[in-house]
Amino acid sequence: MINKILHIARFSFFEGIRHKVIYGIFTFGVIMAGATCFFTTFIGFDVCKVVIDLMLGTVSAGCLMVIFFLCMPGLINDFKEQTIYFILSSPVKRSEYIVGKFLGYSMLLFVCMLILSVPAILIVKIYMVKYTAYIPTYFAWNKLIIACFFKFYSAFVFLSLIFLLWNIMTTGFLVSMTGILVYIISQNISMVKNITMASKNMNIFSQKLIVFISWIFPNLAYFNLNTYAAYGVSLPDFYITKILIYGFSYIVAAIIISVFLFNRREL
Repeated sequence: MINKILHIARFSFFEGIRHKVIYGIFTFGVIMAGATCFFTTFIGFDVCKVVIDLMLGTVSAGCLMVIFFLCMPGLINDFKEQTIYFILSSPVKRSEYIVGKFLGYSMLLFVCMLILSVPAILIVKIYMVKYTAYIPTYFAWNKLIIACFFKFYSAFVFLSLIFLLWNIMTTGFLVSMTGILVYIISQNISMVKNITMASKNMNIFSQKLIVFISWIFPNLAYFNLNTYAAYGVSLPDFYITKILIYGFSYIVAAIIISVFLFNRREL
């Protein structure tokens, strides 16, 4: 079973590596690095903070590009090109296909993170040397690396949700549009929940509905550690442990449900 999963993961990974999207992501990273160097010349304060935010945003955007332009079309094309029938006609279980695909695409996300994180950290280093007066007092390189990792981790969580949507929706267009909508909701659900619960004019039903939605959609804002990386501020006790467990639990639940739905899907 493990060998079959790894074989599918390896096939999905190398299939993605051969795709031109990877080169596009590398080009995107170079363009963003150049744009950062250009626009920061007009900033007279907090230069290092702005550079860190831009570079972390580049890593996050690159991971999303992999999901929307490589992983999602890969899943959809398996049906269009009937590749999935060839795979499942061999002694491969549907659960092995889902897990293998997910691992393969997760490795692609990791490669994307490395491609974008290394130049991003180099750009930050250059600006730290150039603008020593603007280095935040409590800045630490290990915190920046942790923030980069959690950009990948949030994309990892979102990818598991895409697999779930792929098993619920019937067409690639619906998966794409719903994925964009879900990403927007997931990024802002925490803020909406806090505002709703603090509002005295909101009725009980609306509050319960927001709480219910917050349990269904992943709270991707938990993984945003930009302020932590830029200013070196302290996080609450066990915060990193909590979001690691939260993300892992969501991924496992999403993949289990995806396997359940895929086993009952008519091919």
